[in-house]
Amino acid sequence: MYLSSLTAQLKPIDKESMQSLKKVSEDIEKKRQFESLIKYIYNKAVTKASTSSIKTHKEVITINPKEYTMSVNGISFERSQIVDIVNRLRELFPSCLVEHKMLSRGQDGKLYDISKLDGVLPFVDRKNDQACFLIDWS
Repeated sequence: MYLSSLTAQLKPIDKESMQSLKKVSEDIEKKRQFESLIKYIYNKAVTKASTSSIKTHKEVITINPKEYTMSVNGISFERSQIVDIVNRLRELFPSCLVEHKMLSRGQDGKLYDISKLDGVLPFVDRKNDQACFLIDWS
């Protein structure tokens, strides 16, 4: 009787639900990571605005080309999420300029914003790409 009372709270799960559990778990984790990333960037920008006369916050993104992922402060996300991240930050900072920039170092040593270019220019060394989210409230 003791065992049946413990298992009485368990609910049946059909085959289709079992097959989708991994994807559901991954989607929940992806959403949690997304919210954590937004909160981190938001707090950093607000802290900078309240403690400094600097009117911009640049959050550098670590790029992992092997796994096609990126991260900020150890919080991973996929490149496909960049538009969603920028849109959410724009909602949180409505009158500020919020952008994603992809910077590559040219042969002259300078960083160039290539995020809006369709093709890769021959003078750009893609192995030294740097990416960031930029919030400007000037």
